[in-house]
Amino acid sequence: MNANISVFIITYNEERTITDCIRSVSWSNDIVVLDSNSTDTTKKTVLSFPQTRFVQRAFDDFSSQRNYGLHKITFKNPWVFIIDADERCPEELAQEMAHAANDKTKGKKSPAYLIRKKEFFQGRMMKHNTCYPVWYERLVKPKEVRFEREVHEHLVFKGKPGRLKGHIHHYPFTKGLSQWISKHNNYSDREALLEYSSTPRFRIRELMSKNAPKRRNAMKAFSRKLPCRWVFYFFYNLFFRLAFLDGIPGIHFLFLKTWYEFIISQKVAELRG
Repeated sequence: MNANISVFIITYNEERTITDCIRSVSWSNDIVVLDSNSTDTTKKTVLSFPQTRFVQRAFDDFSSQRNYGLHKITFKNPWVFIIDADERCPEELAQEMAHAANDKTKGKKSPAYLIRKKEFFQGRMMKHNTCYPVWYERLVKPKEVRFEREVHEHLVFKGKPGRLKGHIHHYPFTKGLSQWISKHNNYSDREALLEYSSTPRFRIRELMSKNAPKRRNAMKAFSRKLPCRWVFYFFYNLFFRLAFLDGIPGIHFLFLKTWYEFIISQKVAELRG
């Protein structure tokens, strides 16, 4: 497959996830891993694949790490597919991205394509729990885009994004529940500090925007203004998004996500004294 696409992955201690991730993008002739000084066998595993490059940089925040990779690393191809170590790229998505990357007329319109994710927990896709479909800018022209925000970062660029029909498959619990809780506890520290130090702003019309990332960011900013937002989050997903249709795994997943919203709100309250 003449994909004309490089792959960019950021890692930290991903020895349990990186092999399957790289295998899912092995169609690319240029897979770049930017590692945050892992202490496990991530480097050895990555370099066991012939088309990979391994770069290390101390981690400061997610946007800075991704921007360093996109702007300081020279990729072999004009388009870059951004994927995380706990995600997989199905063949049908790879074919669709190759078609988009080789279509010169589409490339002139926008430097980014939006791709949806399918989130899996306890062997089941979380179709209702994750506000599916959520769109992410993952196929980009690296020099024409940049990330903002320290955690749960979003992409900034000029032009209207394209959309692809395929999905990225996300397995956030590959390294176990304890790791997921630990990671989100760290995320919540950053989220709480950001909320404490700045006032999230949005326009009402952005809640109905056709631009999916803009709409998602507006919803997030709106929820931050609600008292007991974790209660709102739980009931919104349970009854409006019908999370119970994801079965018992869906209920379990909803409790975990609600816990995350709860500890953010408690940490913000703690910072405010």
